[in-house]
Parts: sequence; C-alpha cells; structure tokens
Amino acid sequence: MRGRTLAQLGRFVTVGGLAAVLDYGSYRILLALDVPIDPAKAVGFVLGTSLSYLLNRSWTFQAAGRAHRIVPFAALYVVTMGVNVAVNAVGVRLLDGVPGRITIAWLVAQGVTSTLNFLGMRQVVFADRD
Repeated sequence: MRGRTLAQLGRFVTVGGLAAVLDYGSYRILLALDVPIDPAKAVGFVLGTSLSYLLNRSWTFQAAGRAHRIVPFAALYVVTMGVNVAVNAVGVRLLDGVPGRITIAWLVAQGVTSTLNFLGMRQVVFADRD
C-alpha cells in the first residue's frame, strides 16, 4: 500500500506540475490583458483543473473507466477553487508592495489546494471501493 501511495503521489506531482504551468501561465496572460486578479485566478484554476482531472483520472489513479467520479471530483474542485482564489486574494493583498507578490501568493494558494486535492482525490474521488 505504501509503495502504491508513493507512486500515486509521484504521478500526482507530475500532473500537478503540468496543470500548474497551464494555471499560472493563463493567469499571468489574463493579468497582462488587464483582467482583474480574482477572475483571472479562477480561470487559470479551471484550466489547470481540467487538465488535472483528465490526467489524474487516467494515469495517477487509473480510474479511466469510472466516469461517475466526475461529480465528486467537481465537488472537490469547487470547494478547493474557492479556497485557492481566497488564499491568493489574501496573499496578494497582504503582500502589497512586495516584489513578486503575485507569484508568491499564487504559490501559497497552489500549495494549500494541491494538498487538499491530493487527499480528496485519494480518499474520496478515486478511492478503491470495488
């Protein structure tokens, strides 16, 4: 069980890295286009989440045949999107005047919600119940 968990964690981190690049990249592009911080963060999160679902479902947790998992996944990510946007917003405001505040706030928000997402996916969304 421990080896399987470590393997899943490794794949989750890899998928998370790819999703994070998509999330952060789109977030920064939207900010450059003068989209306000909170909507830009939400859009980036949704794009990264979509990639995360597809890759984690098929590769990390090998649950590709279980389409019914979309509802608990969506519920988990609706909650964590709220947490992500809120943590990011608080970070951006608290770090006002600090160089790199956008990136720092994004990293903190990402760390908090990545932890919540792994636990939620492993224990609820893609848990072995068969």
